[in-house]
Amino acid sequence: MTSLPGEQVTIRTVAAEAGVSVSTVSRFLNHPEIVIQETRERIQEAIRRTGFVPNIAASGLKTRNSKMQILLVPDICNPFYSQMAKHLQWLSRENGSILLVFDTGEDIEQELAGISLARQISASGIYAASVFSENKVIKELSEINSPVVGINSYPKGVPFDAVGVHHLGGTNLAVEYLAKLGHTEIAFAGGKPDSVIGESRKAGFEYAMKKAGLEIRKEWVCEEGFSEKDGYRAANQIMDGGRMPTAICCANDLVAFGVIRALTAMGFSVPDAVSVTGMDDTPFAATAQPELTSVTNDGVLFAQQAFEMMKSRVDGTYKGAPRFVEIPNQLIIRRSTAAPRTRRNF
Repeated sequence: MTSLPGEQVTIRTVAAEAGVSVSTVSRFLNHPEIVIQETRERIQEAIRRTGFVPNIAASGLKTRNSKMQILLVPDICNPFYSQMAKHLQWLSRENGSILLVFDTGEDIEQELAGISLARQISASGIYAASVFSENKVIKELSEINSPVVGINSYPKGVPFDAVGVHHLGGTNLAVEYLAKLGHTEIAFAGGKPDSVIGESRKAGFEYAMKKAGLEIRKEWVCEEGFSEKDGYRAANQIMDGGRMPTAICCANDLVAFGVIRALTAMGFSVPDAVSVTGMDDTPFAATAQPELTSVTNDGVLFAQQAFEMMKSRVDGTYKGAPRFVEIPNQLIIRRSTAAPRTRRNF
């Protein structure tokens, strides 16, 4: 039979059309591999004729294990996260899951709201590409009755699987390179000071500066946030002190783009007056003016590794202790950096 316009088609409608029980249709929808082929074909044909569309959310609430998963990201407009989300969504779809993306806006309360949403929809897994590792966030993630994979933010030792970078965040590579070029007066345009990513990238900057025997000037360390606007503000604060650094190491590419825009507006050429480095090596780094020297942070590689860890948890093929996989960094040298000229005063 074919459903009439406005007629509600339910699992019972499909069962009657296929000549099987409601429980058999339910098994087919949740675990088709355990239903014999002949019955699967009858149910598939019944679904086609009736136009039945399974309510995945309702199914998840009943079984406490939906096919929906959730990805928490601090800023979907950041190319690193959008690239990662796109690949992770493709992998999830190929695996028969639906990935919901929740943009937290770098706000801890929104991160907690995203975790709460995962509970409400009985998500089968949470990818937490968040920026905070405060105890209440880790506590909420560790207590949820679903597998969790932390991405980019969480260090070794958290009570769930995580994919991250070296604890120095990659910025150490940028500062080491600037020091080799001869820069001795290097500023830092950081991210959120109370976030894991922000702290790790600041730690990388400080480590490399101390290793090179360079002074870390307090007025040249500015932590505004991870957006281009934050970079613009940071550059203005750094350059407002009356003494000019010869290079600025940035917490990510977006911050670097904002720094370059601010320097250009002030009349300073990059890299002739000031060298600038980024972090994440997003697709726009190679097309920026000038092309941005950056440190790799491959979003696709993060997505692939996180998906494999999540799948092994959901499938039950891995039930061991929390795992941590480190994604390697590499410095990509482009035209936004050069040897320093004689330091200039305003």
